Amino acid sequence: MYEFRDSSRLTRAVVAAAWLGIVFNFLHAAVHFLDPPPGGPHDLMVFPRLLGMVGFVLLGGLWIYRANANVHALGGNVSRGPGWTVGSFLVPLANLIIPYRAMRETWEASHEAGGLDGEAGLSLLRLWWGLWLSLAGVSALWLIVGDAMQDSPRVEPYVTLLRAVIQTAFCLVFIRLMRGLARTQLLAFRQAPPA
Repeated sequence: MYEFRDSSRLTRAVVAAAWLGIVFNFLHAAVHFLDPPPGGPHDLMVFPRLLGMVGFVLLGGLWIYRANANVHALGGNVSRGPGWTVGSFLVPLANLIIPYRAMRETWEASHEAGGLDGEAGLSLLRLWWGLWLSLAGVSALWLIVGDAMQDSPRVEPYVTLLRAVIQTAFCLVFIRLMRGLARTQLLAFRQAPPA
């Protein structure tokens, strides 16, 4: 049902989108330390930052889909399909657990198919997920208390900077995770007996 596809090009595209997002996030954070008039640098950064984020999310979702589809093509033992692996990120409350479990299954099955020990990389996967949850937590907290903090406008730049730092760490860990998993899956595919 699934056909193996080398994800190297897609990985490079996600990496480029991640770096673009990192740059825009820090530029966005930097302009929050300025005191511009309305229509100033804050507003100018909205579109590029949004474009970078959407690009990273879409390409990252495609990459996660491809990684799961590849492990299915390799005959890996995973309980979730690629659609649910990506879709689980969008389901409230389920998105706190299921995406991590799906990625862990993909990681372990890919390493098993390549005859490698997947345990060594699980700490990287846990770090990636911890950063994802931290980013979601900071963003959710700011949504809840942000309006109440309007009287203290000096807090927002620091929250924006904190989010940029967490997003950068998340992107860098995701890059390592993608590159490692893409290499593992390609190795497993090359070792697989011809059909």
